[in-house]
Amino acid sequence: MALAYLRKMEIIHRDLKPGNIVLDSSHHIKLIDFATCKVHNKDIQAKIAAFKNKNDLLRSMGFHDDTDINMTSSEQSRMNSLVGTEEYLAPETLSDMGELSYSCDYWSLGIIIYQLLNGSTPFKGRSDLETYHNIQKCHEIKFTNSKIDPLAKDLIQSLLVKEPTLRLGYENIEEIMNHPYFEGVDWETVCSSRVPYNPPQARRPVRLTKNAMCSSFSNANSNIKSPLISMSPSASQASSPNNKQAN
Repeated sequence: MALAYLRKMEIIHRDLKPGNIVLDSSHHIKLIDFATCKVHNKDIQAKIAAFKNKNDLLRSMGFHDDTDINMTSSEQSRMNSLVGTEEYLAPETLSDMGELSYSCDYWSLGIIIYQLLNGSTPFKGRSDLETYHNIQKCHEIKFTNSKIDPLAKDLIQSLLVKEPTLRLGYENIEEIMNHPYFEGVDWETVCSSRVPYNPPQARRPVRLTKNAMCSSFSNANSNIKSPLISMSPSASQASSPNNKQAN
């Protein structure tokens, strides 16, 4: 559903991976980290340009011309440069195959599903260069889990097609949603449905540094008011021993 929404909004994520998939308070999936996304929606482009101009972010990103969202040739090449995490990159991002399509995200989806069912990614090499080579020569997908569902295997193989125009979902996202592996999924209500499993919440122990502890102690003390300070001047004078002697 997240990818369907992105396609509707004309956005290519370009860095889809498990690290960019989180759960909200209802344990529904959310996508994060759109720093390297490709936006084709003109209205969103205008909002991004206005936000960058307002917050003066273009200069901090290395861009010098902040007059328009339409970038110069050097900036455009920068946006078309290699981005993403190597294990999840689609083959077309590693070669000059023209404009990227939405299906590069669907390749990454296939890698994620493979990883969930097999415990590892299919093209991981001993180095980034070997990983790139394995992705580009992807003639056959080897499954390490012999008990994998045949429908899941077919879905993965349909997503991990080297030619983007032949990849499942290239024409429309419904090609993926209507795959037999998802039979029985009610896409209309999936976002509002209660998840069948709530994962346990692991809490990391908080370790305070010396400076943080001093700061916390200082802030705590600042909230404590001295009785003498909080008293009115007349009450303070009335309670003073010297005033009693004078009287």
